[in-house]
Amino acid sequence: MCPEKQKEAKRLRSAQSLYKLHEIELRQRDEDLFRALQYRGTLACQITGLAGSLFRDGEPIVTGLLMAVEKEWPKIAGADAPCPLHFSAKDKDLHRADEAKWIEGVELMETVLEDLGAPRSWDGWVSHADYETMRARLDRGLERFLAREARDDAERAEWIRAWPFKDTW
Repeated sequence: MCPEKQKEAKRLRSAQSLYKLHEIELRQRDEDLFRALQYRGTLACQITGLAGSLFRDGEPIVTGLLMAVEKEWPKIAGADAPCPLHFSAKDKDLHRADEAKWIEGVELMETVLEDLGAPRSWDGWVSHADYETMRARLDRGLERFLAREARDDAERAEWIRAWPFKDTW
């Protein structure tokens, strides 16, 4: 192995050793915290995360898919199998309205993120080095957004209250 690769391998081994020592220390100091951190990669955590994600922003999609299952049930399970799902006409009308609002919200968020130059899945966190630049972008982006979307002072106040990228420090 060339000297550069040996140096990189030693650096990696040191980092892995430090990580393991940190893990051991954490487990000895706080078993509950250690278990919580270990939980992150499990199926149970993924299911919990999915439920949270659905609650935040994916419910109309899943509801639409479940409605499609109800409609296609005879093809899926056979004509004699009773469908475990039932959506009334009112449920379907409400879903269409919710889905339209959801699509509008997603498009609005994509416009804001594009305007900020942020990736689509950005959660608002930035590095210390980028903080001032992004804060200025957010201030300008909020003003452009309000100029585009708010029709009066009351609506402006509502949009400001709902703005997801608040400086919390």
